[in-house]
Amino acid sequence: MCDCCGKTFFYNCQLQKHQQLVHGDPECRVSRGEPGRRRAAGVKAFSCKTCLKNFSSSSTLRMHEKSHQQNKEFACSTCGKTFHLRHMLRYHQRQHSGERPHVCTFCGKGFLQASQLKQHELLHTGVKPHRCEQCGKEFRTPQNYHRHLLIHTGVKLYSCDRCRLGFSDSRQLKKHRCGDDSQDTPESGRRQREVFPWTPDFS
Repeated sequence: MCDCCGKTFFYNCQLQKHQQLVHGDPECRVSRGEPGRRRAAGVKAFSCKTCLKNFSSSSTLRMHEKSHQQNKEFACSTCGKTFHLRHMLRYHQRQHSGERPHVCTFCGKGFLQASQLKQHELLHTGVKPHRCEQCGKEFRTPQNYHRHLLIHTGVKLYSCDRCRLGFSDSRQLKKHRCGDDSQDTPESGRRQREVFPWTPDFS
């Protein structure tokens, strides 16, 4: 689970990509919803000695280094996949069994994780726990809240491959039309600026 926004991931590598792309350094003021200075984009001073991959913080490097460890203790009896942590194995096994132990009291829908249920129940209650300190706008999900913060900071993570026009939201980029065949190119509208070289699969 991401310490900054609470989003959950199946694999640690997904969490790491999310933290790098969305939050950058854990000490980044923007990732905590604070206005002002942001760590220089693209600065990755921590390097993995095994694969030489670079990271922007020591904590994400430590998480990554665990992926190289050979002593994965917990194995799935169904498919044989191994995990470092017991709770990750339990989560994985629910994928096989279809078990959804966390059930919504409003509609009965089941979820793999308690955090997913908590997020879902906000749909029923209408509560929007994430409030922008600068303009007062409220959001139900941390993802939408952090996306909104980019409007105030001026950071534009996405850019058009043709005209290089920048956008803070990938949805704005998808609506942007630049040339007759821009919508036919799979890569068009997906590549991020060079300061964020990671693919946004897990944001």
